[in-house]
Amino acid sequence: MKRTNTHFYKVGACMMHVSNSYRIRKRSEQRSWEVEFADAKGIWQSTGTKNIEEVESAVSRILCNIGKQTITGMKFSDFAKDFFNRDDEKSIRKRYEKMGKKKGDEWFYTNTGFLNNYIIPFFGNMQMSNITDVMIEDWYMGLISIRDDKPLASGTKLMILDCLSIIMKEAKRKKLIDANPCDTVEKISKTTQEKQPFNVEEIRRLFPDDRMKLLFIWEDFMWALYYSIMVDTGFRASEIAGLKVSDIRNDGGLYTECSVYRRTLRDKIKTSDKGKNYKVGTLSDYTMELLRDYKATYGLKGDDFLFKTRDNGFVYNKISNIKLDRACINAGVDRKNRTQHCFRHSFDTYMLKRCDGNILNQDDVRELMAHTGYRPEYDHRTSDDIIDRIMKVKPIIDSIRHQA
Repeated sequence: MKRTNTHFYKVGACMMHVSNSYRIRKRSEQRSWEVEFADAKGIWQSTGTKNIEEVESAVSRILCNIGKQTITGMKFSDFAKDFFNRDDEKSIRKRYEKMGKKKGDEWFYTNTGFLNNYIIPFFGNMQMSNITDVMIEDWYMGLISIRDDKPLASGTKLMILDCLSIIMKEAKRKKLIDANPCDTVEKISKTTQEKQPFNVEEIRRLFPDDRMKLLFIWEDFMWALYYSIMVDTGFRASEIAGLKVSDIRNDGGLYTECSVYRRTLRDKIKTSDKGKNYKVGTLSDYTMELLRDYKATYGLKGDDFLFKTRDNGFVYNKISNIKLDRACINAGVDRKNRTQHCFRHSFDTYMLKRCDGNILNQDDVRELMAHTGYRPEYDHRTSDDIIDRIMKVKPIIDSIRHQA
């Protein structure tokens, strides 16, 4: 840290006051110095001077006035930038942790995307005090996807509105605005397109016994195996992406505690904050045969990951969904309202239909799906104990591929 000839020292692109109570920045030579106080992170105010020698006096004047008036000239972007990315003691992440609110990395990542892609582009240059409920309502009801210029689903619009509301609520708490305008915004009805599961006939068309037909449909045995595992287990894409050879027993039993998030392996699955911290399943004879040939072809063993891209990275949803679209076209299967997550719906539906209390019950299905309503602190079973319990569903898994 390089000291200056004033009471400031340089930290990155900013200058920190020796008291550590505030820092200053200057975004161009033509602009005045801006100040951010330690107890109001993310809120930058103009000092009104371009001369660093005058900054301390200017800050003192601001501190004298700050208790007498609300700061109304702050732009939304100055307050909201990096709102969900920060992890300092004054950040929303730390605040939620202190309040006992559990939010996973996906939540912060998703809201950062909403903020940067939809909220800041529209409200960024506006003064926070000038943002009204009518303005917000007109904006969010007309939101268009940045990906394909199509109207966003109502559920997504509501999540973006919630994201904005969290920011405005924090601004109100810090006395930057008198009220959260999102509180009086009329909410649209949440209408979502129902997921369309694949039926048994469609699954068999996607996975024929003839290997040449299978290769024609999937164009690559890696994707055929990837989706065949998804059919058998109902695993999420992130959980299949992180599978290793060692996760699968020779009898088809499967157990994993890993998943891939933003192409990075992590030692937990999506539901670990709310339910089971593992996923368990069993593979059909059809999939096991594919797996054996696949491992032999690529020399995979032990802790090798099953699915890697050409650049040796983990597969991710955008690519795998494209592969599914092409496979559906090649197999003559309707793709409408279908994504890879629909195989999870197919699995759950098919298992529940086979519940009879003897071979399979709803507890078994919850085990297979890793759904919530579970107390992990009471569970001391080994991975083999868990797999052995659900190996009885193997004939059901096999029956998907072949008529009895």
